[in-house]
Amino acid sequence: MQPKAYHTLLNPKEVGMTDFQLHTVNSAPKAAQEKLQAAEKKMGFLPNIFAIMAEPPILLEAYLTLDSIYAKTRLSPWEASV
Repeated sequence: MQPKAYHTLLNPKEVGMTDFQLHTVNSAPKAAQEKLQAAEKKMGFLPNIFAIMAEPPILLEAYLTLDSIYAKTRLSPWEASV
């Protein structure tokens, strides 16, 4: 018996994974819209990770809070990437 190719092992449709909605600023829940708008303005685009985390606005808030705390560290760019 041949093993499945690696890419078929990760096929979300075959393993019943959830499709996450990619929100825009306008489609996101009201509690997330301001944060998405600020992120889009700062970065010049809306990262997919933010668009997904907007579904439960508290998740987006938690991520952005931790990111702002992390930004205050004295890590070099190399150290931060590890």
